[in-house]
Amino acid sequence: MALRTDHARTTGSRRRSRHGERRRAGGLHLGELRFTTDTRAEVIERVLQRKTGSHPVRVVTPNIFHLHLASIDPEVTHAVNSAEIVIPDGWPVSLALRIFEGDRRGRMTGSDLALDVMKAAEQAGRSVGIIGGSAASNAAAVENVRTAYPSLRLVEFSSNPFLPLVPTEESVDEFVRVVHEDPPDILLLCVGAPKSELHLDLAHDRLDCASVLCVGATVDFLAGTKARAPRIVQSVGLEWAFRLIQEPRRLGRRYLVSAVSFSRVFVAEHRRRRRMR
Repeated sequence: MALRTDHARTTGSRRRSRHGERRRAGGLHLGELRFTTDTRAEVIERVLQRKTGSHPVRVVTPNIFHLHLASIDPEVTHAVNSAEIVIPDGWPVSLALRIFEGDRRGRMTGSDLALDVMKAAEQAGRSVGIIGGSAASNAAAVENVRTAYPSLRLVEFSSNPFLPLVPTEESVDEFVRVVHEDPPDILLLCVGAPKSELHLDLAHDRLDCASVLCVGATVDFLAGTKARAPRIVQSVGLEWAFRLIQEPRRLGRRYLVSAVSFSRVFVAEHRRRRRMR
């Protein structure tokens, strides 16, 4: 199996080919990424209606960190743009799509989407599994989900696979092995970007799930080990500040680099579209 042995390895020709591929694709475009036009209701419907036995529907929710990674790594670009559903997470991305593409859906965070999907899955009799977080947080998340959705068919895996930043043959095989123990209809993959997107890109055609959602820190929110920002903070676009206060050492540099990169993407997109007029 061909694997990416160097997460940062790029060449000019590969960058140009990915860029051209992205521009030719349909959907909404921002930087190197292509977003689909699904509404929240349409996402949930597609996730629930997909049947096992075929390649799973992949749901990715890019924020400005994904845009930054895509600007420097064509493998991330490919992993995100190959997903069947790509929806904006974070107010800067949703605002930019509104300005440049007239997209008025607003942001759809992975964590909120996961809750909506689990509620709908409970009603539809579909099963859900959760991978990600520490062993303790994963176990707590499963227990809290069981309490919140008592009729939900919840799959519990025997282990919580470690997925490194750079996928290896071993890590992809272990990911597939764990899921194959008892494949859920819907898998919540909560290992963060770009680990979830890269591993899913390599493994999706070997998974028996109907749908896989890459939903970042959702497992920690479900476990209660990390708190979501209050709704009023989310509504004014300051959830990032709330999370930064909680985890300044882990998120400080990421947010700074991502903000600078997003500014460049925004300016470049503005100039490109002006030239097209």
